[in-house]
Amino acid sequence: MRHPRHVSPVSARQTDPSRLSLTSGGKRPSRRDSISRAGIGSSTVSLVGLPRASIAFKTGKGGFKVPRYQNTYQLESPNPFKADAVDKILENVVKTTLTDVKVYDSKGCMKLCQDMAMEIRKQIFKKDFMRYKYIVTVTIIQKSGQGIHTGLGFIWDAEKDSYSTFVHETLEYYAIAIVAGVYYD
Repeated sequence: MRHPRHVSPVSARQTDPSRLSLTSGGKRPSRRDSISRAGIGSSTVSLVGLPRASIAFKTGKGGFKVPRYQNTYQLESPNPFKADAVDKILENVVKTTLTDVKVYDSKGCMKLCQDMAMEIRKQIFKKDFMRYKYIVTVTIIQKSGQGIHTGLGFIWDAEKDSYSTFVHETLEYYAIAIVAGVYYD
């Protein structure tokens, strides 16, 4: 059984001359009349006929609102990402969180990494670096007589984008916190 091809009501009215009806005056309806009857020009109905979401925000994962940015044609951020300020945030959060942690525990350290990353993100958002996205990673690695080599690779604008790192070392573990601030154009 063949399914009929879906045609939107607006395109059917515009393309099918048999569907155009004559008004009482013997004139064909104008495009404005057909659009207003379809509800397309209104602020609460989208082209498909469903209610539109808010223009200023869209709903992201978890139900929180994410701002939708429109073109501002700004070439520079009014408050650019400052690595020095983020360095202090990283140092404070990592040192205060790990002061009581003496022994490496894989499950406990995973929870600590998540908590530290969320706290770092909250404090960076308070700084209000305009038009930046943040990537925050915190890793805790157990020392067991091995060497460690870490590397980062970025493809970004060297003038606008920046990063900050902090390494905390104890007798049992390394804690590495990294924040990348990427300009959101």
